[in-house]
Amino acid sequence: MERTKRDESQERGDFLPCRDEDDTEHGPFSSGLVEDVIPHVCKFLGPKDIRHCRLVCKSWNYGATSVLKNKTIIIIPLYPKKCRLIDSDETKDKLTFAHTSVCLVIGGHQPIDPKIFDEITNLKSIVVRSSTKKPLEKDLFPKIILNSASTLKHLKFGGGESLEFPSFRGVVFPKLANLDLHHFWDEGSQDIERIGHAITEAFPALQHLRIAYRYMPGLSWMKFLPKFPTSLNSLELHELLNINYMNCLLEFPHPLKTLKFTSTSFQDRVDDLPWLFYKFLKKHSPTLEKLCLQISTNRMDNLKLNWIFPAFPVMQNLTICNSDMFASLKFEISLGNFGQINYKICFPVLRVLRICRTHSIPNVAHDLSCMAGFLPLQGDNGCPESVKEVDLYILDETLTSDRNLVKADLNDQLLKIFPNAKGSIKDVWELVV
Repeated sequence: MERTKRDESQERGDFLPCRDEDDTEHGPFSSGLVEDVIPHVCKFLGPKDIRHCRLVCKSWNYGATSVLKNKTIIIIPLYPKKCRLIDSDETKDKLTFAHTSVCLVIGGHQPIDPKIFDEITNLKSIVVRSSTKKPLEKDLFPKIILNSASTLKHLKFGGGESLEFPSFRGVVFPKLANLDLHHFWDEGSQDIERIGHAITEAFPALQHLRIAYRYMPGLSWMKFLPKFPTSLNSLELHELLNINYMNCLLEFPHPLKTLKFTSTSFQDRVDDLPWLFYKFLKKHSPTLEKLCLQISTNRMDNLKLNWIFPAFPVMQNLTICNSDMFASLKFEISLGNFGQINYKICFPVLRVLRICRTHSIPNVAHDLSCMAGFLPLQGDNGCPESVKEVDLYILDETLTSDRNLVKADLNDQLLKIFPNAKGSIKDVWELVV
């Protein structure tokens, strides 16, 4: 079964398996048209259209095929369908076509012949998924990963249960830059220790880490966090965050360029949340270029939380989901002094601002209250001149009429506040009724 990376991204939001951007091999035809124009055009097409392009002629076949390979993930069940042996030639044919990106699906039947994968040593992207609570191929998928240690760039464990994190002791993955760990390990000390050793010893070139927050305290207790590789500059945390252990995030030794809190929620000590966030953001504010906050609490009065943010001198992309949580927000205008946002001080180079309200509040969809913390004072000379793109999404079930009037009014307000984002403020928000 062939599956495109576009299909994969639709399931996981902005997740895209690692793509070999350096692949410029297009077959025996070396004309400029094939090498430059055809692959470039195909990058903007869907897989179905690319398949049609391959039928035009030999030149289009070679030019389009290279792009199609890069957009394709081969799904390989590591167990026989309906307990039948999978044709090894079929699997080899799949791997021959798209030999760099695979999704290994682990099931509860007897595994297929592992010899099929003996010669597969050049994978660049591997996704591991489990479809059963009692997997029988737990020894096979680590071997497939280890066989491509020298070429692997992206490794994702994409969900499942009852798996042990494999040991990579004594092996180095020199090109692995992206590691995506969902919560499906047993969370025993051995699993956390293996994760720690993998990040600190086996993945010296790691740049982006997506991980469930529940692993962080254990990695802290075992002294792994301070040893994370210097190349790591992008961190994404998800699931429930325990505020009692949030200080462990301060142990990250190296500056971050990208920081995301996605689908995260807090329960205890919610009143301490703004200060803990400020300390963590303050540490990385000099280098942060992209920040995404999608957080929530179990408190109904979360609007009463008083947030304080540092200034972000190099921030270019800011996304705030559940924006009503940040209705009371002040920025550090000068050392120790907080006030209304001044873009020239707080976000001097910000280019993209995305704000999303994810729940309905009666009678507030008609104004910009959901992004009040990010609006400069009227007459303030701190106009957001650098902002070129503004996206405002309002998911509101209370507004049942006058949608177009409300939309036009909000667009006018945004244009007055962000004049240089005129090209993007057209149809950038939605009212979902």
